[in-house]
Amino acid sequence: MYIFYDLETTDIDRDFGQILQVGLVVTDDDLNIVEEKSLRCRLQPAVVPSPQALLVTGITPQQLTDEDDTIFTMMQEIDQLLRSYDWPITTSGYNSMDFDERGLRSALHQTLMDPSLTFQKQDDDTPRNQRIDVMRLVQACIVHAPDALTLEQKTRHKTPQPAISLGVVARQNGVEFSEEEAHEAVADVKATIAVAKKIRDEAPVLWQQMLNMVTEEGVKEFLDENEIVSYATGYAGNMKHYMVAPVAVNDAYERQEILFDLTQDPADYMDKPMSELVALLNKDTGKKAKNNPFYKVLTQKQPIFMSLEDTAKELLPADIDEETLKTRAALIRDNLEFQAKIAQAAALAEEEIPVPDAIEKQLYIDLPAEVETRLSVWRDEFQAGDWETRADLMRGFTARFADDLKDNPTLARFPEFAKRIIFENAPQDTLTAQEQKAFKASIHHKMTDPDAPEKMMTIARAHEMLDKMREELAAGTCKYVQAGEEHKLDELAEFYNRLEQKFAPAPAQAPKPPKPAAPK
Repeated sequence: MYIFYDLETTDIDRDFGQILQVGLVVTDDDLNIVEEKSLRCRLQPAVVPSPQALLVTGITPQQLTDEDDTIFTMMQEIDQLLRSYDWPITTSGYNSMDFDERGLRSALHQTLMDPSLTFQKQDDDTPRNQRIDVMRLVQACIVHAPDALTLEQKTRHKTPQPAISLGVVARQNGVEFSEEEAHEAVADVKATIAVAKKIRDEAPVLWQQMLNMVTEEGVKEFLDENEIVSYATGYAGNMKHYMVAPVAVNDAYERQEILFDLTQDPADYMDKPMSELVALLNKDTGKKAKNNPFYKVLTQKQPIFMSLEDTAKELLPADIDEETLKTRAALIRDNLEFQAKIAQAAALAEEEIPVPDAIEKQLYIDLPAEVETRLSVWRDEFQAGDWETRADLMRGFTARFADDLKDNPTLARFPEFAKRIIFENAPQDTLTAQEQKAFKASIHHKMTDPDAPEKMMTIARAHEMLDKMREELAAGTCKYVQAGEEHKLDELAEFYNRLEQKFAPAPAQAPKPPKPAAPK
């Protein structure tokens, strides 16, 4: 069974943006549709939607306010739905690893549910839930099964490359998918399923191999069994291919595998000092290094690997024979000291990531296991409680986690998320008049703050984008509206003005004039 899904959101930023629509389609193991569901919710009070997102999705200002569900009640329904199936479940989408998955996790995080839902284990004895990105399958076809799909070539680049947006891939391969349907969540999902079927039928070896790569355990098992691996990577349709050997796992991050490009001789690197290896494995200095042989791959991201046996001969390096590749791979395999050195160098190359100030960006901050356990209990109590109970949990968080907050101050985001949920869903019943007034003021500040984080949409930034679109429309270069559709920009401008006014503090009343003195 597979659960395909697609999100329509207020912004391309997965943390500051909000999910507005979710399309879910469940299939059997043979990709036949057995159930489908479309969920929508209204705009959160503190979120300013991007003009581009609204114009691309066709979501109108009226739709942003008319839906009955809030993001909290919609995410509860999604959480309950995914938990209702027999685990492990397999979720899938198009470009889901880099966009939809992150958006879903962020929404679960901010609505006080478990953000690891799509790759959880039910218990220690069962496999994890799995994730498949169909766009990764399309990218794999570009390298390993070029005849499986018809792919339009984009020529605006120096080197033509395949166009792999969902709409283009679907239409090029006989899937009915109109421009009007694009960015309608369920329609996107059905197009994704059709593309997946095409790949499964036309490239069965690649299909099965990519299914093997959907779990960390599957990736690690594959690398353990293969001394030489074909590794494909790239952005969009611009794919590159390398013959590599697995070297080590990052000592500081067990989900990161270090690979070595076998077009170079590993003997040239085995005696290099640690400082040089660290520089090669560092994110910034490694990019600048000429002929850097090391690649860092995340095992949870469905990497595109293929065995030497299943790699077409024309993909092998033209100037290096297969025997040389095997000799170099064996040199790495037999040198345990080099492997340990690379594992350590990879750990030393990791740069400490500063803690983000914005609570929406604090999803990936690790907490001690015992703190995570207590937090999970608090979240479960919040989900199960009535609104009065939820308000009590919000107000009592600081006292309950007093010791934990000293060492983990980012825990303070959770009562703030709770306050947002309560304010949107049941403010009159649970928040005092003073709490409501203070929270409205904080919302207004957030949406009008000139110093807001760069990627956070504000009212002023939305108006700036609309002004730029008007200029582009006059020049005939606007991608979002056409001539004669100026009213769409005007409607959005009015919407942003109303949004700001909704949470603007009441104007201060002028002091009453003093009463005239009584005549003597």
